[in-house]
Amino acid sequence: MTVMKTVKSPPSTKQDIDNLYKKIKGEFATKDDLKAFATKDDLKQVKDEIVEMKDEIMGELKSQQENQKIHNYSHSRINDDLDDHETRIRKLEKTSATA
Repeated sequence: MTVMKTVKSPPSTKQDIDNLYKKIKGEFATKDDLKAFATKDDLKQVKDEIVEMKDEIMGELKSQQENQKIHNYSHSRINDDLDDHETRIRKLEKTSATA
């Protein structure tokens, strides 16, 4: 069994307390220090703005994708028309060459 000895120290003086206060004063943030940080409401507002911006971007992306599909279809149709024209021109050239 261990017996602990109590060491008695002299009572703290006002000077001791003032020195301790000066030492830890810079360790804790003051209300003025905390004003520089965002609050929960600030963070919620930023989150809402981000979600709104994301929705706008997704809407624009969907619109661009639809436009790209239409553009690709248009090119496909033009290529089909060109193939058809080439076929018709060859037939006409064959017919005129034999005539």
